[in-house]
Amino acid sequence: MNDQNSSSLNFFVLADSHGRYFPRKFTTSSYNLVSKFVPGLKWIDNHHQELSVYALLSSPEIQSSLSQANSVLFLVGTNSVIIMPATKIILQVQQVILFLQQTFPHLHQAGKIII
Repeated sequence: MNDQNSSSLNFFVLADSHGRYFPRKFTTSSYNLVSKFVPGLKWIDNHHQELSVYALLSSPEIQSSLSQANSVLFLVGTNSVIIMPATKIILQVQQVILFLQQTFPHLHQAGKIII
């Protein structure tokens, strides 16, 4: 996102296979969208880090995008629902949000993290 117009809003989308039709990068005069989709993505996957939102948030590529994002949208969850109860998923989502807010204070305001 660092090559984007500084007056434009920057949005980052991280999605499972439901995001496969999002363009990787899309720019208009008023906003910039950067997206990454990972088939099989779950909130937290301790066995397959490449399928874990929590682990991916520490990757340099995603950290760079998040550091410049005005808002982040997660299209994730169906792969988690298949293998675990909702109560556990809610705790994982809370852990991801807390990590984001601590690591990227500019995303702490309401409406900056969308799930």
